[in-house]
Amino acid sequence: MSETKKLLDSLVPLAKKIVEMSRDLSLICKAVESKDEERTRRLVLEITKIEESADSIFESSATQIMNVEFLNVNPDYLLDISRNLDKVSDLLERTALLFQYVAKLEDSEVLELLSAATAQVGEIALEFVACLESLSEDRNEVGRICEVISEREKAVDGIRERFNSHAIQKMGISEYRIWLKDIFGYLDQVADLAREMTIPFRVVSTKLEKQRTLAIKKRV
Repeated sequence: MSETKKLLDSLVPLAKKIVEMSRDLSLICKAVESKDEERTRRLVLEITKIEESADSIFESSATQIMNVEFLNVNPDYLLDISRNLDKVSDLLERTALLFQYVAKLEDSEVLELLSAATAQVGEIALEFVACLESLSEDRNEVGRICEVISEREKAVDGIRERFNSHAIQKMGISEYRIWLKDIFGYLDQVADLAREMTIPFRVVSTKLEKQRTLAIKKRV
């Protein structure tokens, strides 16, 4: 199991990069609210740099997973996790870049929805880390975290629906509406990917728990 744990541990730094990006995304929301365009640009640049680092970590971890000769869980599950984390980091960068086009947004209701959506994504990022750190130790904790992630996905989906309703009723046809639709769409995709990841999370944790139980029985 040590080789599996080593590979899982290699994914934790990637998840932590996503935490950094999501935190900066929340800060961008605040910068937009305060009309601080310079701070918005600086934070977007910072997210771009973090995403480059995340790409490098992904390539390294994916290579390790593909090159392993023997693993006591299906390596495809680990690859799925790493690929989805990479997709999440890419989506967060795209979201940040779009924020530059709505830096002068003054719609308080939309700003509130953006803040709520990015906050949910930030919590999901933290749950990625917690889940990866628990996979080889505590199946029950992994199950609990996966349930929370699923609930957050529903919350983000609900926020996106509220924006769509608001846009139809009050925004009319404008460039802001186009950019904002994409921003909420990307955040929703992040939440969808997170929900998808709960499947390999659950499978891997169950497999590892069975192996721990078997190892204990053999010792006894």
